[in-house]
Amino acid sequence: MNEKNTKFLGLDINDKRTPIILVKIVVALWLVCWICVLLYKENWTERGQFGDMFGAVNALFSGLAFAGIIYTILLQREELKAQREELKLNREELQLTRQEFSRQSDTFIKDQFENTFFALIELHEVIISNIALGMGHAGRSYLVDYLNSIRNTLGGMTDKVKCAILFGENYRDFHKSFLEPYFRSIRGILKFIEKGEIKDREFYYWLLYNQFTDTERLVLYYQASLSDDRELKQMYRNAEYFKLLDEYADGISSHRHFINDFRRSEG
Repeated sequence: MNEKNTKFLGLDINDKRTPIILVKIVVALWLVCWICVLLYKENWTERGQFGDMFGAVNALFSGLAFAGIIYTILLQREELKAQREELKLNREELQLTRQEFSRQSDTFIKDQFENTFFALIELHEVIISNIALGMGHAGRSYLVDYLNSIRNTLGGMTDKVKCAILFGENYRDFHKSFLEPYFRSIRGILKFIEKGEIKDREFYYWLLYNQFTDTERLVLYYQASLSDDRELKQMYRNAEYFKLLDEYADGISSHRHFINDFRRSEG
């Protein structure tokens, strides 16, 4: 706060002693006037005549009263200015607090999401281990058997509609009871990522995809392409898994050509 705003009649308006000094000045002026009357006027008649001239002094005191009003206004102005500065600082502090809270909230949401995400990945591994448990081939070995059964069922077939029918029959009749928890787990993780309040969704899709073995990717390639599970297919599209699976299956799957035709015919 500069001196121009805080000085009035040579007095600092922020100094608590200023009002007292002004009162003392007023009292002193009164005393000086009366002393002058008593000293320089010999009789009371002259003193009374001089007293009539106190109108000038009254004007002076009115001016001092006006100065007091101005002083009060200046004080109020400074107080209002200080309040505005305080409100401005409070708004800035509130804005910083909101930003910090937003960052903390984002961090908390991300931590909660990742904790659940990796817990689902661990659960998915348990589900894989329990596939066809107690039978000759269990876990990922069963997925290898299922992939071989797909290849044997489809053989050298080129009719895409018939292939889709045979694929569905093979899955429902021989493998669904063992593999349904596996595909349900993948569907659940994809849905969790899709519904999560996160910004880098693609990163978690990529993390999940990289959990799949080569066998799993080929199984998913056939399952996403030829099964009648429209929800799973849509999730694959949202995660852009078709693109990744196509790139992986290129040159590996002998059925890639008609599978692509089949997917295009489905829209």
